[in-house]
Amino acid sequence: MADPEQPVPDAAQPPEVLTVREAARLLRISEEHVRELAREGKIPAGKIGQAWRFSRRALLRLLVDQSPDDI
Repeated sequence: MADPEQPVPDAAQPPEVLTVREAARLLRISEEHVRELAREGKIPAGKIGQAWRFSRRALLRLLVDQSPDDI
């Protein structure tokens, strides 16, 4: 039974935590470039085991706050 205290995920709402593939689509760059930027600390990212994860909100904020030369 679902916990009434927990919000029900909205299928129409994009996920907040993204995979490499989802981050690449959002940024419109290759998956390998996303991994490279994450390894270099040029985009906000974290690792869970071997898998990179990205905050959609942080990536969008980065696009607004950074100049193209910063990435």
